Amino acid sequence: MSHTHTFYKLQQPYSDEEYPIYGRPSWDKEFGTASWADEVDMETIHCPVYPLHQRAGKRIGNLTVVLPSQKIGDFVWTWHSDCLITDRVLNLFREAGFTGFTVNPVTIKPKTERGRKLIKPPVLWELVVTGRGGDAHPDSGIRLIYTCPHCGLIKYSSFRNGIFVDEQAWDGSDFFTITGYQFILVTERVKDFIIKRGLTNCALIPSQQLVWKSLTRPEDVYP
Repeated sequence: MSHTHTFYKLQQPYSDEEYPIYGRPSWDKEFGTASWADEVDMETIHCPVYPLHQRAGKRIGNLTVVLPSQKIGDFVWTWHSDCLITDRVLNLFREAGFTGFTVNPVTIKPKTERGRKLIKPPVLWELVVTGRGGDAHPDSGIRLIYTCPHCGLIKYSSFRNGIFVDEQAWDGSDFFTITGYQFILVTERVKDFIIKRGLTNCALIPSQQLVWKSLTRPEDVYP
């Protein structure tokens, strides 16, 4: 089957990766990664049958973060892979008319992780993706491999051939996710905008070129 559109994963840049489309590995060390403050809490899910299914659920409330330093990029990422954007970027995205996202306010701790006081804490927003891409196209090799009837744990297999979006299931949003994965996927329009504006501290990878890097695949644990 032919795929009409090209989609991209929007992510944090890492110092040990190269980004042919967009992104600088040096941004990883230049801007660092933000941490959750101690007061951030999450739900805990307990399985009544399988103790090993205990896991964290949804986060409770909005984010409070500690920045690694006073220097921030247009994007800020946390160790939990939350995507934060500055007030400027939010306004740019809204002016561009991008769809498939909303934002939540973020509280910034007055000191950095190294204890230095922030002269003027930035205004940051958590980018919350609302667009939906449905199930990935079968070309991706992603399939449902396990569902726990007692606690609702769901596991999907790894992607073998990158992630191909099923354009019949995609809702047309500029920002979206596919079933089973929380990767932020964006359209060509968003990709071109980010490159043209030179937005910092982000990377763009064609979704069909994504590579599974973990040594353990979900299907090896949940056959």
